[in-house]
Amino acid sequence: MTDAKLKISEENLDQLVAFLIQEWSFDFEKHSTDASILISENFYFRNMSTQMNIVILKKENNSILIDIVAGGGAGIFHVDLNSAKAFVDGMSKLVMKYAKEYGLNVRKITPA
Repeated sequence: MTDAKLKISEENLDQLVAFLIQEWSFDFEKHSTDASILISENFYFRNMSTQMNIVILKKENNSILIDIVAGGGAGIFHVDLNSAKAFVDGMSKLVMKYAKEYGLNVRKITPA
């Protein structure tokens, strides 16, 4: 499993979620007034594995916390060929692109 946690100085959750949905294909979405969950699943023929990709966005004060998680991909050879890292890095770059477009600050949060 690979993950990243970001904090963006943004209050408009709907706008950020719409941006991510426009830029990436998700299989499942669940939204409330203060949180959204976006999920996609991929099947990789190269190692006969599946991978679950999850983005959780939650409003907190004047910011949005973003958890990006990818896991699975073990397949028959028990390797994911860095597909989980590729999803987490790609989604992190999309958040950075959004922040740059709207002049917002983003920072990576490291676990305590």
